Amino acid sequence: TGIIAAPVTYLLDGEQYVAVMAGWGGSFPLSAGEAAKAAGVHDLTGRLLVYKLGGQAKLPVHEVREREIAALPADFTPEEVQAGSDTYHRWCLVCHGPGAISGGVLPDLRKAAPEIYDSLEAIVLGGAFEGNGMPRFDRWLEPTDVAKIRTYLLARRARMLAGDPSSPR
Repeated sequence: TGIIAAPVTYLLDGEQYVAVMAGWGGSFPLSAGEAAKAAGVHDLTGRLLVYKLGGQAKLPVHEVREREIAALPADFTPEEVQAGSDTYHRWCLVCHGPGAISGGVLPDLRKAAPEIYDSLEAIVLGGAFEGNGMPRFDRWLEPTDVAKIRTYLLARRARMLAGDPSSPR
């Protein structure tokens, strides 16, 4: 995993330690989507790693488990999907990735729990996830914009589940 801060060393009870923050920060895994995954960025867990000089312990293996993704209704016209794509790529791409394919730091919106799609207006306009770092967009977007984004996300989810390898748009 990537080192995201300078290491620090310290003494505690006569033993020397080296500590470093590690995890995938920065813009690459944030918004690079498939490119981040192709580069081998799979485990995005941030950790404070502390090593005791002369220590013999090994870091436990961290397993990332994918949950099952349920199919949801996504019967939209190409024009509706394109309108959603345009809105998504203007407002959401920078954090959630091109084609709604997250690099893994932030949620991959194609894989969201079903209730997220029904709560998008509260999340995007109402600030329901502000405490988690998701800004509110009610200053710039309307409920119709959120509906377009929802359409696009559901269409992308359906394509992902169908194994469609075509372009993200």
